[in-house]
Amino acid sequence: MTTVTADQVLPADADKALLVGRVWDPETGGPRVVSVSGQDVFDHTAHVRTVSEPAGPGRPGGAHCCHP
Repeated sequence: MTTVTADQVLPADADKALLVGRVWDPETGGPRVVSVSGQDVFDHTAHVRTVSEPAGPGRPGGAHCCHP
């Protein structure tokens, strides 16, 4: 397994951004929906099934769903 650091994958101004994405979870053998705030990663898989779901109809920007 390859290990990466936040500095390797996040933009330089990540502390000012709301970042949403997927990460692979080797324990469950599947993807997890996450948001990133600073150096912290928050798992939202229990609340949404896909990355597009938080920004879907009736959820402009998804900010209420995925911001820690």
